[in-house]
Amino acid sequence: MNQFDPSAYRASVSDDSLAASEPADVHSGFSVQQDGAPLRPLGAFEQVFHLYAQRYPVHFSLTAHLAYVVGEDDVRRATAVLQRVHPLLAATITDDVVEGCYQAYYQHSRAVVSVTTVAGATWEDVVAQEQARPFTHEAGPLWRVTLCAPPAGTVVEESSSGTTLVLTLDHRIADGRSGLRVLADLLSVLAQKDLPARAVVPSQDDLLAAVGEGRDELEQDSTEGQLSELSAPAGAPVLLRIYDNSPPSVSSLMLSVEATQQLRRACRDRGTTVHSALGAALSVALAAAGRDPARIVHPTDLRGLFNLGDAVGLCISPAPAVTSFAGAADRGVVELAGAINDQLNVARRPVVVLAAAKMLEDHLASTPDEAVAGMLAMTRVDAMLTNLGIVELKEITMNDVIDREGVNFLPVISLRALAMSTGISGEQVVGALTYRGQLQLTNTSHEPVPGLLERVAQELHVFALSA
Repeated sequence: MNQFDPSAYRASVSDDSLAASEPADVHSGFSVQQDGAPLRPLGAFEQVFHLYAQRYPVHFSLTAHLAYVVGEDDVRRATAVLQRVHPLLAATITDDVVEGCYQAYYQHSRAVVSVTTVAGATWEDVVAQEQARPFTHEAGPLWRVTLCAPPAGTVVEESSSGTTLVLTLDHRIADGRSGLRVLADLLSVLAQKDLPARAVVPSQDDLLAAVGEGRDELEQDSTEGQLSELSAPAGAPVLLRIYDNSPPSVSSLMLSVEATQQLRRACRDRGTTVHSALGAALSVALAAAGRDPARIVHPTDLRGLFNLGDAVGLCISPAPAVTSFAGAADRGVVELAGAINDQLNVARRPVVVLAAAKMLEDHLASTPDEAVAGMLAMTRVDAMLTNLGIVELKEITMNDVIDREGVNFLPVISLRALAMSTGISGEQVVGALTYRGQLQLTNTSHEPVPGLLERVAQELHVFALSA
């Protein structure tokens, strides 16, 4: 059995140096932070999430099935390292009123990341329970790791049986791509790799202010006549659930390598993206379930716009695209994919992001009620489609973890897409990513639509055959 051996890891990073109460550096370049030291104020968008989460907790989970067994102590030591690598992973949030104005702040904390083990449960069950466990922002940290232990004595094979790792992060400090970075770094630390310390990612307010002279030029880049396409039809009013700590339903589906390749070829031939095809398939699937038009929100990553690399923080746009098409089933997945692709291109334009950021600055939320109203104004939707794209972990091979008989393969057998719920009644959150050549889909909902992912896969097959 591939049992993770932590002895070499402990040789390079001692137990004492990683104790939460110790102030010493553990890697060169790590700065020593005092407990309670301020990191920075929350930006306007972060503050909306922070206040909204006090009524409706918003955190997400990523699941990785490892090819080896790892224990709590080793993961706990690795999380302590990551808290020194990514400052927001060691943050709490404090609320303050300065000159009559509300402001929240990130502060450094020595609090230890929760690492627990669950036995005898599926990863879907564990993820569902994770969604029912809110974070306490004053106590921190705002992330945790849950291990799903394999049965005792199980031999690790390609099919299963290593440890399943569920990584859960609060949206106030991270987004989906942040989760991928944290997962990759966690595996790197377990594989005895040193990681450089990173600075706190700036708020969107500061990043937009840094646009400087180019801001006027961007604001003159009018998209009048195009932005109206982003406004979804009114449809039925959006309602919020009464938050009761109940776990949502979590289901998943995985396309074959061949089906994924066929889909990608069809997207290239039609000049669109896999995400747009997914949005079209989800639109048709929801229409078939009686939701026509279905309003779907598509989070937009800002890392490219601001040259943030793979920063850990809330780096999604305050202006997510919302698509909605009456008669989606009649229009069909091919036509809708092209229309969605055009709308998403508009939503990614800097002028749209700047306009949304200015709106947040002008109407800064200072109470949970204001944040709830603001969030609903941005995401009055039936579904959310969050796609993390193609994920590669090839820089971390099995030889980095264990070196026996020349074994060299990826330590993550499979990676499951993001699971999350936001408190909107009837909402369907569909996460997607492609790992090892297979498109993975996850659906999270308190009111699941029966067979939703199966219908999405069926429509993707129709799209793939159309090219």
